[in-house]
Amino acid sequence: MNGYGQNEKKSTLKDVARKVGRSVATVSMVLNQSAGCERISEETRQLILAAAEELNYQPHYMAQALKKRNTMLVALAVPNIYHPFTPQLIGGVQDALRERGYHLLLLDLTNSPDAESVRTVLQLESGGIDGLIIHSMSKELGPVVDGKLPVVYLDEKSVSPAVWFDAGGATRTLTQHFLQQGIQKIGYIGTFMEPETYTEREKGYRDAMAQAGIPVNEEMICHVSPQLGGGGKAFAWFQGLKEKPEALVVFTDNVAHALMLQLIRAGVRIPEDVALASVDDVEISALMNPPLTCAWVPAYEMGKRAAYMMMEQIAGKDLTGVVETLPVELHIRASSIRSSPAPNP
Repeated sequence: MNGYGQNEKKSTLKDVARKVGRSVATVSMVLNQSAGCERISEETRQLILAAAEELNYQPHYMAQALKKRNTMLVALAVPNIYHPFTPQLIGGVQDALRERGYHLLLLDLTNSPDAESVRTVLQLESGGIDGLIIHSMSKELGPVVDGKLPVVYLDEKSVSPAVWFDAGGATRTLTQHFLQQGIQKIGYIGTFMEPETYTEREKGYRDAMAQAGIPVNEEMICHVSPQLGGGGKAFAWFQGLKEKPEALVVFTDNVAHALMLQLIRAGVRIPEDVALASVDDVEISALMNPPLTCAWVPAYEMGKRAAYMMMEQIAGKDLTGVVETLPVELHIRASSIRSSPAPNP
């Protein structure tokens, strides 16, 4: 029967060798592209390849990997699979790995307790992967793999090698965008979580206010979860304010989208009553009503750069101390425009 049922016997190197009338060693050399393969005639190579295809011969992938002492597998650990930013990041890593024959193993550590995450990585570190890309979890996972296998960090800058975007520059640019319109009552919605990408975003907002000589009103700063539920908490905080901000810089699109929808349902006009801008610029941001102004984060390119760094390390390059910072772009849309921006001084 021609098929791939569970009971079908798998072809072996011996089967291919028997069919072409050559030694197992010769067949193995051709199919595995081993040293010395170039000395085998083109006619013989084509004969072996055709027989292997006809017999549906599949090499034992893991056995080959163990012989070569690599698996061609790179793992990517992500802390929140549900954030709309994450698929872009994953896509960049995967596309870059595929270019050079590597495969991606995705570790979804969403809501995983630290101990569980560490156990998962320890199991992989023992020989199942060639390297690990860690997204925003250097404190939890970094010590586990330090010195044991190649590591690249994403969205952090105090560890290396790493790729991240200018998180502080993103919120600083958004805050300056409001200041240039003459708006001074600017609030900030951030998070109590500690990943460097988040702490840098709040710092960027504070720096922009300080540079403009405007004291930060701490009552106009709210900390919520980066999950969608954070938008609901941000809305409740906004509604409870006696003195409301004229504009809000939000640390991530996920929260901004949920906040916008609840504000609109409550009759709050955007941008007339409160202007909004956020960090990330995932696709749905441009489809909101009104469209959401964003600092665009090059998530896909970040993923690709991290994968390239990983493969350079696997090849033996020392990237200690290397941190690549990708710039952000300001995409101005209707949610943030209350008046024509004042010219830069």
